[in-house]
Amino acid sequence: MKKFALLSVVMAAMMFAASNASAVMGVFSLTATVETQGTVTNKNGTDPIIKKQSFSQNNLLFILEQATGDTSITNKHVTTKIYYDPDALNTNATIWAEGQGGSGNIFGIFYYSNSVSGLVPLDGVDGLGQYYSYMELDFLNSFDGFLDFTEGFWNPSAMEFNSVAGVTGSSFTEDGNAIFYVHEEKLAFNLLGNWNQNDQSAFFLANDWNGPYSAYALVIHGTITFKISVSQSKNVETESESFSLKGSGDGIFNDVDGVVTGTATFTGKGPDELL
Repeated sequence: MKKFALLSVVMAAMMFAASNASAVMGVFSLTATVETQGTVTNKNGTDPIIKKQSFSQNNLLFILEQATGDTSITNKHVTTKIYYDPDALNTNATIWAEGQGGSGNIFGIFYYSNSVSGLVPLDGVDGLGQYYSYMELDFLNSFDGFLDFTEGFWNPSAMEFNSVAGVTGSSFTEDGNAIFYVHEEKLAFNLLGNWNQNDQSAFFLANDWNGPYSAYALVIHGTITFKISVSQSKNVETESESFSLKGSGDGIFNDVDGVVTGTATFTGKGPDELL
């Protein structure tokens, strides 16, 4: 399993994972600060300055509107939420990764939802049979199967390989590194490079000029804490899952480069089911 996890912790986590399969979808949110290059004019001419502004959930929705072309996403008369299901088998992404020489299943699907469009996945296969995605979380989540299961386009040669896990009673916690990526170009997915066990991570920038180019994109890479707990009431088991990813990265906003620091969070609750 992971490099630095103690054997007793690994075995406890494996037993916990083997006896429970979650069915949890929850709300995803993002807050960040974006710094871009600006200028100021004074009596001596023009000087460079750092322009700082907040990046809210509404800004995230705007990028997704640009990506999908669905104007209902930012319609002020409806409420749009972003959902994430870390336990959903992403069949389309798995098939694509296998075609690139990878192996194992990919989990995790993002959606947006409102009263106009319903629940819409943010990845899939287009009319030409090409896999596409607008939002990804890349993280080796050992709860979902150890080594053979990953959140997003995890790369075994990348910096998010190591993590540590622990189990206390019916609660599981994993601390590691992860990457969150949102972009308006549907073919600009897989920030970590080719899915191949022998390749090093490329770790492309949000505004990568070597591949499909996005006019709007944001990346946060940093530490993630992923928590799972199971509670029981009146013979009904409920599973709660959450994560908090805090870090920094880069972005591009209407073709203007920026530096990003922020926090991405997810909280979900649902019935706990036996395998």
